[in-house]
Amino acid sequence: MPEIIPPPIQRGKGLTQNQKILTLMCRGSKDRWFFPYDHMRPELGELFVGYVVQSRLTELQRDYPQMFEKEVDGKYTKRRLNRDDIHIWFPTLPKDLRQVVAKELNYYPYKPVED
Repeated sequence: MPEIIPPPIQRGKGLTQNQKILTLMCRGSKDRWFFPYDHMRPELGELFVGYVVQSRLTELQRDYPQMFEKEVDGKYTKRRLNRDDIHIWFPTLPKDLRQVVAKELNYYPYKPVED
């Protein structure tokens, strides 16, 4: 496997790794499956996550099991957002992740409540 060189750090963006993962997945089509290495491409710029992406995806899947559809493809696990059930998992997200999903998918089911 080739060495992965992260892009230069861009200060001031302020996105957490979970926000970066969700942003990329929201920008993909409804039917697109994401492998962990899709989040490790240097050309992603500010959305680059790196090798910790597998841990973050596993944590997100554990904390919000209805948010993802998951399939095992060989030795890799691929995931996609379960957009059909967004009304179920969206309210369970913390405010920062709700804001990312709402912005990227233009999904505003109700007036935002301040946490």
